Amino acid sequence: MWQQFPSVMLKRRYSSQTLKDESKARLEFEKEYKQKWEEELNRCVKNIEAIRSTQMEDNSKYKERFTKINEALAALEKHLEMGNKKVDKIITADIQMRRTHEKGLLAKANEMDERVTKYMDALKRRVDDVNTGKRNVQLPAFDADALRREMESIAADKNKISMEGLLKLEEKMSNMQKAFIREHDEIVRKLHDANDADQSEELKMQMKKLDEVKNSMEMANKRLHDKVERQIPNDKLAESVTTVKDLLERKINGEIQQRERDVEGLLSTLQSFKKQ
Repeated sequence: MWQQFPSVMLKRRYSSQTLKDESKARLEFEKEYKQKWEEELNRCVKNIEAIRSTQMEDNSKYKERFTKINEALAALEKHLEMGNKKVDKIITADIQMRRTHEKGLLAKANEMDERVTKYMDALKRRVDDVNTGKRNVQLPAFDADALRREMESIAADKNKISMEGLLKLEEKMSNMQKAFIREHDEIVRKLHDANDADQSEELKMQMKKLDEVKNSMEMANKRLHDKVERQIPNDKLAESVTTVKDLLERKINGEIQQRERDVEGLLSTLQSFKKQ
């Protein structure tokens, strides 16, 4: 029995040492595990903070982009509004100027027509007086040169007027020419019956001037007709320009709508970031 006691004691001492070693090993393992867990936790926290910081930076960038887009849209809208107002103002002023000029030309043509009609009526009466035997008949005064200059001025006018105004002017000048030719031919027929040779000669001199006026009228009306023919293609071109302008406006409006959709997309992205 006493021989077995040392062996038992050795076993107990060995078992106790083993327990201590195991306990120490377990504590060291737990310490090491805790350290690794804390390191992993710190790493995760840092990653989360980095992600949060990146998200905040992204939010700031999106906010900045959103602000810039808003500013760009506002500037574009203001630019378009100012451009439209400027174009409208220019067009309105141009239309008003054309209408005023057209009225001036038509008024001048009307005044010329009245002057010619008044003169031709007076001349016919004087021819009748000569044919009835009256002596020393006073012929009406008429400045044929001034009339020719006015007709040439109207025909050579280079200011842009509307097709409607140009057609009215051409019609007026054409009617004046027809009436003048009709009255001119009637006076020529009456001159054949004139009895007073001296008076007849004076009338013939006036008729010679009227022949020159007749030729000037014909040339002026031809120039007006040519101007009408040239303006027809120009008006078609103007319609094409208007069509192109409409297409550009639609394109610009489409770009604005696309930018608005982009802004809505950015807002949606920002909202999703905020929810995260």
